[in-house]
Amino acid sequence: MLTLLCVCMWGLTVKDVVDSRSDLSVMRDMVGVVRSTDWLNNRPLVSFFPPVNTAFEKLPCGAMDLLATEPSYSEALIKLHIVTGVSITQAAILSMYGNRGVGMYTSDLNRRLDISVVDSKMTIKSETESELSISLGETNADNGVVQALDKVLYTLDTTKSIPTLSFYDEGVLPSIFRAAFLASGVTLPSDRSVTILAPTNEAFTRIGITSNTLFESWPRQVLQRLVQYLTLDGYYGDTTLSNSDGQAVRTFDLNNKVTVSMRGTTAYINTSTDTSAAITGNVTATDGIVQLTDRVLVPPGVTLPTNSLIVPGMLPEMFRQAVKVALLSDLLTSTNLTVFAPTNEAFAAVGVNTEQDLFSYAFTDLQRLVKHHMVRGVYTVDTFQNTVPYTLITLNLDTELTVDARDQVTVSADGLTATVLSNVTCTDGVGHVIDTVLFPSGVGPV
Repeated sequence: MLTLLCVCMWGLTVKDVVDSRSDLSVMRDMVGVVRSTDWLNNRPLVSFFPPVNTAFEKLPCGAMDLLATEPSYSEALIKLHIVTGVSITQAAILSMYGNRGVGMYTSDLNRRLDISVVDSKMTIKSETESELSISLGETNADNGVVQALDKVLYTLDTTKSIPTLSFYDEGVLPSIFRAAFLASGVTLPSDRSVTILAPTNEAFTRIGITSNTLFESWPRQVLQRLVQYLTLDGYYGDTTLSNSDGQAVRTFDLNNKVTVSMRGTTAYINTSTDTSAAITGNVTATDGIVQLTDRVLVPPGVTLPTNSLIVPGMLPEMFRQAVKVALLSDLLTSTNLTVFAPTNEAFAAVGVNTEQDLFSYAFTDLQRLVKHHMVRGVYTVDTFQNTVPYTLITLNLDTELTVDARDQVTVSADGLTATVLSNVTCTDGVGHVIDTVLFPSGVGPV
């Protein structure tokens, strides 16, 4: 009769336990050459079900050669024997679930394990194997438990490709979202899989975003919140999404969650018909899974600057560069703003032809120069028509602009006058293109 052996090895991690056992040397050698080391050392709670050495002898011919030469297969096999977030002991199963047992999902590839205790023995059955695997004993560690098994839970289907690329590699994420992802600077956790709800390029196009370089001008905080909101904590493959119908799932954006709902066989994220996004496909990666969506989901409280003053082409490029170098980009996405933006030719007339030329100004002087061209409030050309000259207080607070529309529209300050050449109305304000750089008192060409 098989007797369950329970050992406690406090002060050691799950990986330390595996390293210490000679009967787990096959799995130990696999763990040593792949990223799964982080899973077994650093996860707060992890249950590892490593097969003993003799279990690998039962694998099909050639399987061990493949595992020895292809680290991607080894890592996939290891993660099929890991359950994270819980310490699965015999006592815990009996206490919480009794003889019913429980189904739990492995850390990657979205596979289910059915775990129960029968005749004082813990048994584990996978979805693809007909025979039960039996725990030969459990060893408790500081960050979880090791349950040594007499069989390999999953035999890898070597006809299916194992992911070798991460989210950061080209071709995994749709190109427009990938540009947003990289520009955001968001760092994903390295100790567990995540799910990215990546809008397709067509989804971005529908809201007016067609350029991969657009995001370079967006405020970093907006990009970070967008990417974090579209990143779920955990691996949500098709089966997990289906089983999560009606549930709220945690994102990495503050405390915000998204809701999964099933309509037939299609999974939708968020339940409102006018804001929900359908899952249209997926791509697996070494660090999780990409679920492609047909809509760009925006976190609560965030407005994407898709028709913003900061978007390239809305204002002259050299003025946009001046805003960027002065670290004032956030102003261009604030609401109720009017900007008088000099043309590129106007900047060239005062010796500014490239972004590098802007660094010739003292930082505080450049900030004063940029703010001297900005006014709080929305002032269209119609605002100035049929009135006496209109005085506006700039964001410098101590400087004024005078707008005169009695003939052609001009704006003047400190003895300088510029003519308004064109204007554009955006979601966050109004931009007037002018033909002269207006310097505030104390700042001049360098």
